[in-house]
Amino acid sequence: MEDYIVSHFKQIDDHDQQLGLFAVFDGHQSLEIPIDLQVHLFKNTINEPGFWIDPESAVKTDANFLQSDDLKKGGATAVTAILFNCQHKLVVANNVGDSRAVMCKNGVAKQLSVDHDPIKEKEEIEKRGG
Repeated sequence: MEDYIVSHFKQIDDHDQQLGLFAVFDGHQSLEIPIDLQVHLFKNTINEPGFWIDPESAVKTDANFLQSDDLKKGGATAVTAILFNCQHKLVVANNVGDSRAVMCKNGVAKQLSVDHDPIKEKEEIEKRGG
């Protein structure tokens, strides 16, 4: 298991916002992919055009990353969340793989992401070369 996490708050002065950045990346067959995600994913997301207007649309995988030769070395599951101003808005990107986002409120757990099921997604996986 090659698990990497992000859990910190970042002040973005240009937008007078504090962002809570949270993620778990679980490497599969290599360290390169989860380390790259840990270092670059949030930086790339925040710099995505339209992030401050519509963050839900800006949270996506970098197309250049998907074309990278590094993907041939392995992969990673991922679950990410961005908290705006510690209370204003929580954006959870749908998970990749077998990671899951769960929130607990008043002792009750609520699932925030949808689990992927390779058996149900077999056709889509094979269509993408998997």
